[in-house]
Amino acid sequence: MIEIDPKPLNGKRAKGFALDVHTIQSKLTGADEFGHLMFDSERSPMGEALYYLKYRFDKNKAVDIAETVSDFIKNAWPDLDSIDYIVPVPPSNLSRPFQPVQEVARIVSDTLGIHLSVGDLVKKAQTPQLKDLHDEDERLSILSDAFEIKSRNLEDKHILLFDDLLGSGATLRTIIDVLYDKAGVRLVSVLVLTRKRKR
Repeated sequence: MIEIDPKPLNGKRAKGFALDVHTIQSKLTGADEFGHLMFDSERSPMGEALYYLKYRFDKNKAVDIAETVSDFIKNAWPDLDSIDYIVPVPPSNLSRPFQPVQEVARIVSDTLGIHLSVGDLVKKAQTPQLKDLHDEDERLSILSDAFEIKSRNLEDKHILLFDDLLGSGATLRTIIDVLYDKAGVRLVSVLVLTRKRKR
């Protein structure tokens, strides 16, 4: 089990939890040959597991993360019985050998017996990595038509929206609006593995 320090998330249209911060501290070490800033980061235990899953493609970390997520949902989530579907945020990087968020969500779905939805909410337009954009209006503009609903399966259901990292929240806010306004869901709850530290 991975050690976590969950914090509540309270948005206008959805509530939920971030299981931990992603990094505890980061020190700028310079830039690479492409001008991208490089950091020496100390990550939380969940942040470290997520790093190895996403960037070192260590699929064993998906099992460790999913075990922790399942335990948290089972023992600390107030509305477990009313969750109808786990909906992983659609991937932004399709070149990975596997999709980390979907992989963890699949294991959690199997463990808890909650339906998994990977085809009902889709990303219809590729967008740049939002972590590289610092203007909130620009993020929201890019995301405004990026997602669509492909079926009526989610209508009047309680959805657990699942993602790996909460940054500005623009992606989650956009998807939450799509789920309520276009899919007709009854309730959206949010669970993210890690969140960026507040500055």
